[in-house]
Amino acid sequence: MPKSDFDAIRTDLPFLDLNGQLLLFGNGLCTIMLRPTMDQASVAGTGKPVVVHRGAVAGYSLPLYALLQELFLRSTIPRRWNGVSDIECDIHCYLAAAEDNHAFRLQVSWQRNRTSINEVVLNTVQDLEVETNTGASALQFTSYHVIFSGVNAIPYDMAEHGFVADDDLSIRIRRVPKEGVPDECTGNIVIMNIGLIFVRNKLGAPL
Repeated sequence: MPKSDFDAIRTDLPFLDLNGQLLLFGNGLCTIMLRPTMDQASVAGTGKPVVVHRGAVAGYSLPLYALLQELFLRSTIPRRWNGVSDIECDIHCYLAAAEDNHAFRLQVSWQRNRTSINEVVLNTVQDLEVETNTGASALQFTSYHVIFSGVNAIPYDMAEHGFVADDDLSIRIRRVPKEGVPDECTGNIVIMNIGLIFVRNKLGAPL
Protein backbone atom coordinates (compact mmCIF):
# COMPACT_ATOMS: atom_id res chain seq x y z
CA MET A 1 0.00 0.00 0.00
CA PRO A 2 1.18 3.62 -0.49
CA LYS A 3 3.10 5.16 2.39
CA SER A 4 0.93 6.93 4.93
CA ASP A 5 0.79 10.64 5.76
CA PHE A 6 2.69 9.79 8.96
CA ASP A 7 5.53 8.31 6.92
CA ALA A 8 5.50 11.21 4.44
CA ILE A 9 7.78 13.23 6.73
CA ARG A 10 10.46 10.55 6.30
CA THR A 11 12.62 10.37 3.17
CA ASP A 12 14.44 7.12 3.85
CA LEU A 13 11.60 4.60 4.14
CA PRO A 14 10.74 1.97 1.54
CA PHE A 15 7.13 1.83 0.42
CA LEU A 16 5.01 0.10 -2.18
CA ASP A 17 4.02 2.21 -5.15
CA LEU A 18 0.47 1.86 -6.47
CA ASN A 19 1.71 -0.49 -9.19
CA GLY A 20 3.30 -2.81 -6.61
CA GLN A 21 6.90 -1.66 -7.08
CA LEU A 22 8.97 -1.27 -3.91
CA LEU A 23 10.80 2.08 -4.00
CA LEU A 24 13.69 3.23 -1.80
CA PHE A 25 14.47 6.82 -0.80
CA GLY A 26 17.16 8.78 1.07
CA ASN A 27 19.16 6.53 3.37
CA GLY A 28 17.18 3.59 2.03
CA LEU A 29 19.10 3.72 -1.26
CA CYS A 30 21.61 0.93 -1.83
CA THR A 31 23.97 -0.28 -4.53
CA ILE A 32 24.06 -3.43 -6.61
CA MET A 33 27.12 -4.91 -8.30
CA LEU A 34 26.67 -6.82 -11.53
CA ARG A 35 29.28 -8.99 -13.22
CA PRO A 36 29.34 -8.16 -16.95
CA THR A 37 29.51 -11.02 -19.45
CA MET A 38 32.96 -11.39 -21.01
CA ASP A 39 33.61 -12.29 -24.64
CA GLN A 40 35.45 -15.54 -23.90
CA ALA A 41 35.36 -16.63 -27.54
CA SER A 42 37.78 -13.90 -28.61
CA VAL A 43 40.25 -14.87 -25.89
CA ALA A 44 39.97 -18.58 -26.67
CA GLY A 45 40.25 -18.04 -30.41
CA THR A 46 43.35 -15.85 -30.34
CA GLY A 47 45.06 -16.88 -27.10
CA LYS A 48 45.22 -13.19 -26.18
CA PRO A 49 45.22 -11.95 -23.51
CA VAL A 50 46.93 -14.99 -21.99
CA VAL A 51 44.91 -16.74 -19.28
CA VAL A 52 47.01 -17.40 -16.16
CA HIS A 53 46.27 -19.22 -12.92
CA ARG A 54 47.45 -18.72 -9.37
CA GLY A 55 45.90 -21.23 -7.01
CA ALA A 56 42.17 -21.22 -7.77
CA VAL A 57 42.33 -17.72 -9.31
CA ALA A 58 42.10 -17.43 -13.10
CA GLY A 59 43.08 -14.09 -14.63
CA TYR A 60 43.87 -12.33 -17.89
CA SER A 61 47.45 -11.08 -18.24
CA LEU A 62 47.58 -7.62 -19.86
CA PRO A 63 50.78 -6.17 -21.31
CA LEU A 64 50.78 -2.62 -22.63
CA TYR A 65 48.18 -2.58 -25.37
CA ALA A 66 49.04 -4.36 -28.58
CA LEU A 67 46.80 -6.02 -31.16
CA LEU A 68 44.19 -8.27 -29.44
CA GLN A 69 45.54 -7.56 -25.92
CA GLU A 70 42.18 -6.38 -24.62
CA LEU A 71 39.00 -7.61 -22.96
CA PHE A 72 35.43 -7.09 -24.19
CA LEU A 73 32.43 -7.19 -21.85
CA ARG A 74 28.74 -6.40 -21.97
CA SER A 75 25.90 -5.83 -19.56
CA THR A 76 22.29 -4.64 -19.52
CA ILE A 77 21.32 -1.58 -17.48
CA PRO A 78 19.15 -3.06 -14.71
CA ARG A 79 15.59 -1.87 -14.08
CA ARG A 80 16.51 -1.62 -10.38
CA TRP A 81 18.90 1.26 -11.18
CA ASN A 82 17.73 4.68 -9.95
CA GLY A 83 18.25 6.22 -13.40
CA VAL A 84 20.11 9.31 -12.15
CA SER A 85 23.49 8.03 -10.93
CA ASP A 86 26.78 7.41 -12.72
CA ILE A 87 27.93 3.81 -13.11
CA GLU A 88 31.12 2.74 -11.34
CA CYS A 89 33.48 0.07 -12.61
CA ASP A 90 35.56 -1.99 -10.16
CA ILE A 91 38.58 -3.96 -11.38
CA HIS A 92 40.54 -6.36 -9.19
CA CYS A 93 44.02 -7.15 -10.47
CA TYR A 94 47.52 -8.18 -9.40
CA LEU A 95 51.13 -7.77 -10.46
CA ALA A 96 52.74 -10.47 -12.59
CA ALA A 97 56.16 -9.36 -11.31
CA ALA A 98 57.60 -7.43 -8.39
CA GLU A 99 57.57 -3.64 -8.89
CA ASP A 100 59.28 -0.83 -7.01
CA ASN A 101 57.39 2.47 -7.06
CA HIS A 102 56.08 1.89 -10.59
CA ALA A 103 52.66 2.62 -12.09
CA PHE A 104 50.14 1.11 -14.48
CA ARG A 105 47.18 2.68 -16.24
CA LEU A 106 43.95 0.89 -17.12
CA GLN A 107 41.55 2.18 -19.75
CA VAL A 108 37.82 1.45 -19.73
CA SER A 109 36.14 2.32 -23.03
CA TRP A 110 32.35 2.24 -22.95
CA GLN A 111 29.52 2.40 -25.43
CA ARG A 112 25.74 2.57 -25.04
CA ASN A 113 23.43 0.75 -27.43
CA ARG A 114 19.65 1.25 -27.34
CA THR A 115 17.85 -1.58 -29.11
CA SER A 116 14.35 -0.60 -27.95
CA ILE A 117 14.08 2.09 -30.65
CA ASN A 118 16.06 0.38 -33.42
CA GLU A 119 18.97 2.77 -32.98
CA VAL A 120 22.06 2.45 -35.18
CA VAL A 121 24.91 0.78 -33.27
CA LEU A 122 27.72 3.31 -33.06
CA ASN A 123 31.35 2.68 -33.98
CA THR A 124 32.72 5.09 -31.37
CA VAL A 125 33.59 4.64 -27.70
CA GLN A 126 34.12 6.93 -24.71
CA ASP A 127 37.40 6.44 -22.83
CA LEU A 128 38.06 6.57 -19.08
CA GLU A 129 41.49 5.99 -17.53
CA VAL A 130 42.78 5.39 -14.01
CA GLU A 131 46.44 5.22 -13.07
CA THR A 132 47.66 3.22 -10.05
CA ASN A 133 50.99 3.48 -8.23
CA THR A 134 52.32 0.14 -7.01
CA GLY A 135 54.09 1.69 -4.03
CA ALA A 136 57.64 0.88 -2.96
CA SER A 137 58.90 -2.72 -3.04
CA ALA A 138 55.61 -4.25 -4.16
CA LEU A 139 55.94 -8.03 -4.15
CA GLN A 140 55.09 -10.23 -7.10
CA PHE A 141 51.35 -11.08 -7.09
CA THR A 142 50.43 -8.02 -4.99
CA SER A 143 46.74 -7.26 -5.61
CA TYR A 144 45.09 -3.89 -6.34
CA HIS A 145 41.53 -2.57 -6.45
CA VAL A 146 41.16 -0.08 -9.30
CA ILE A 147 37.94 1.93 -9.01
CA PHE A 148 36.45 3.97 -11.86
CA SER A 149 34.35 6.36 -9.78
CA GLY A 150 33.74 10.11 -9.42
CA VAL A 151 35.01 11.89 -12.54
CA ASN A 152 36.15 8.50 -13.87
CA ALA A 153 32.72 6.83 -13.55
CA ILE A 154 30.58 6.08 -16.61
CA PRO A 155 28.25 9.12 -16.84
CA TYR A 156 24.56 8.29 -16.92
CA ASP A 157 23.50 11.46 -18.75
CA MET A 158 26.21 12.24 -21.30
CA ALA A 159 24.71 14.07 -24.29
CA GLU A 160 23.56 11.59 -26.96
CA HIS A 161 24.91 8.70 -24.83
CA GLY A 162 22.62 8.84 -21.79
CA PHE A 163 21.34 5.60 -20.28
CA VAL A 164 17.90 4.25 -19.52
CA ALA A 165 16.97 0.86 -18.08
CA ASP A 166 17.43 -2.08 -20.48
CA ASP A 167 20.09 -0.30 -22.57
CA ASP A 168 23.10 -2.39 -23.55
CA LEU A 169 26.42 -1.28 -22.03
CA SER A 170 29.50 -2.54 -23.85
CA ILE A 171 32.97 -2.19 -22.34
CA ARG A 172 36.54 -2.69 -23.56
CA ILE A 173 39.48 -2.88 -21.14
CA ARG A 174 43.07 -2.19 -22.12
CA ARG A 175 46.31 -1.38 -20.33
CA VAL A 176 47.69 1.86 -21.79
CA PRO A 177 50.95 3.79 -21.18
CA LYS A 178 51.02 5.68 -17.90
CA GLU A 179 51.66 9.43 -17.72
CA GLY A 180 54.62 11.21 -16.09
CA VAL A 181 56.54 9.65 -13.20
CA PRO A 182 57.00 7.04 -11.73
CA ASP A 183 58.24 4.47 -14.24
CA GLU A 184 55.98 2.05 -16.09
CA CYS A 185 55.45 -1.38 -14.52
CA THR A 186 57.85 -3.84 -16.09
CA GLY A 187 55.59 -6.87 -15.75
CA ASN A 188 52.04 -7.54 -16.89
CA ILE A 189 48.89 -6.67 -14.94
CA VAL A 190 46.61 -9.65 -14.34
CA ILE A 191 42.88 -8.88 -14.32
CA MET A 192 41.02 -11.10 -11.83
CA ASN A 193 37.53 -9.67 -11.56
CA ILE A 194 35.37 -6.89 -12.99
CA GLY A 195 32.15 -5.46 -11.56
CA LEU A 196 29.70 -2.68 -12.44
CA ILE A 197 28.10 -0.80 -9.54
CA PHE A 198 24.67 0.81 -9.87
CA VAL A 199 22.72 2.84 -7.31
CA ARG A 200 19.51 0.89 -6.76
CA ASN A 201 16.21 2.42 -5.65
CA LYS A 202 13.58 -0.15 -6.53
CA LEU A 203 12.62 -3.81 -6.40
CA GLY A 204 10.78 -5.17 -9.39
CA ALA A 205 9.58 -3.35 -12.49
CA PRO A 206 6.25 -1.64 -13.18
CA LEU A 207 3.58 -3.83 -14.74
